[in-house]
Amino acid sequence: MHPDSARLREKLQEKIKPARREKADALLQLRATRLAEMRDRITPDMLHALDEALAKRANTLKPFKKKGRTGWRNEFIRALHATRAGPALRRMAVHFLLGRAPLRVYRKYGTVSLGPRDKGSGEEDPRPVGAPDPFWRWCVRAGVQVFESHLCRQLAPHQYAIGVSNGAQRMGKATAFDAAQLPRHVWLPPDVKNAFMELDREENVKDMCMVHPMAGTMTLALYTVPTV
Repeated sequence: MHPDSARLREKLQEKIKPARREKADALLQLRATRLAEMRDRITPDMLHALDEALAKRANTLKPFKKKGRTGWRNEFIRALHATRAGPALRRMAVHFLLGRAPLRVYRKYGTVSLGPRDKGSGEEDPRPVGAPDPFWRWCVRAGVQVFESHLCRQLAPHQYAIGVSNGAQRMGKATAFDAAQLPRHVWLPPDVKNAFMELDREENVKDMCMVHPMAGTMTLALYTVPTV
């Protein structure tokens, strides 16, 4: 079964709600009204931290078999960054994260390359797995490092996902400790609907604008165009 086959695209429509025109228009309007404002809040220190994070990540990128729709691979970024073109490559990444590239660039990256993951049902029921472009991953993961510690301080100690190594193990130990301290309480595992695709992207972008200037700028730049 080949990546991006017709069957994969068909299954994707069953699992992901198609973008509604009014939602897409609202996101573009949010981009137009808030992006410049959030970008102006980014300080020189934040930009310096971003540049350092990009350099550090570029030097440690590992080969990855999946290439993006642009044809880039992790090893291309690492090799190019190791040349005298490295600073220019980082400037291009900063330009991209701050939303200064043409809108068509973000639309291009919004079309994600698919690959099948076998669930044991064979070719008739593939699980579509998206693979963001390597350049996108490099940029975004470096950008997140700028505000990750700030976000962790806001969320800790009530979450075990962001910036927490061995999060599942730590959550289990914390739960066991709470159970030992509260022997008369009953632990009820909630039956929660998988709400991954119920996220309202417009509200999410607005929330990220409240978290940190870099977080708001990045989400306005990257997530105000549909992902298809």
